[in-house]
Amino acid sequence: LRYREKFTSLISIQLLGRALSVFLIFLYLHLSNEPKLYIIILGFVLEIYCVILIGLFITFLTYKDIFRSFRMKFSALSGYYKRLKSTFLNSYASGALKLGSEEGGLFLLGLLGTTADAALWGIAKQVILPIRVLLQNIQKVISPEICKMFEFQKINKLKNFIKNYCIATTLAGVIFFFLCLLFADQFILKFFSAEFIAAKKIIIILLLAETLVLISVPFFSLSISMERLFERNLVTSLRFLYLLSALFISIDAIVLAYIYLLGVITSRLLNDLPLFAKLHQLK
Repeated sequence: LRYREKFTSLISIQLLGRALSVFLIFLYLHLSNEPKLYIIILGFVLEIYCVILIGLFITFLTYKDIFRSFRMKFSALSGYYKRLKSTFLNSYASGALKLGSEEGGLFLLGLLGTTADAALWGIAKQVILPIRVLLQNIQKVISPEICKMFEFQKINKLKNFIKNYCIATTLAGVIFFFLCLLFADQFILKFFSAEFIAAKKIIIILLLAETLVLISVPFFSLSISMERLFERNLVTSLRFLYLLSALFISIDAIVLAYIYLLGVITSRLLNDLPLFAKLHQLK
């Protein structure tokens, strides 16, 4: 859909689907005397399937000129099997490493930390959840554009795009970060109890880490395009070494937050900067 400039229609359907499902669920909660949790979950599941099916239908209509003459010829993929296998495996490994390092940290915190640390970590993660959602949406928007520019060898345009993106997100991230520093106490007191003020330092550390992740969003797609996912995964795996080092110290929520920040900084220094330098060497 991105290639045919129809991506906005899919986003509109997703927004309408989510708004309709939320409205129907609120209506159900209002009218039902004994609401059932499984019906609410079923509502969200049905929304997901409807969006997927409508998206496939729009895709079929958009590419009906291709589907009319389509013939199943797997032999046409024979020259790409090696690259496809490498990309699939490394993409899966990248997600597994990221999830494993985060869940591994939570496991160690539950094993070696206290219930108070686990609660503070949970609050901090909930506070930064909107930023995680923003990161996912930005990734969806810019990833096809980066891959398309690299595929069609628009290298100078790609360089300028990444440079301008990094400048813009750095400025926005710095402003947002300092606003959070100023109003963190008020935010916690408004939405949580005073005892969670202790989570302020954890929230600030995680916000700094997520700001760095926001700035570096284009580099995952660039790693795929330049076939450098394996090197990226090697750098990401260093996070497990940081987690293992926590076994030899007294781990708490703040230490875990610093480990996460260190992992993010390591990825930026050892992967993103060298990758951008390699891009600059291309013409």
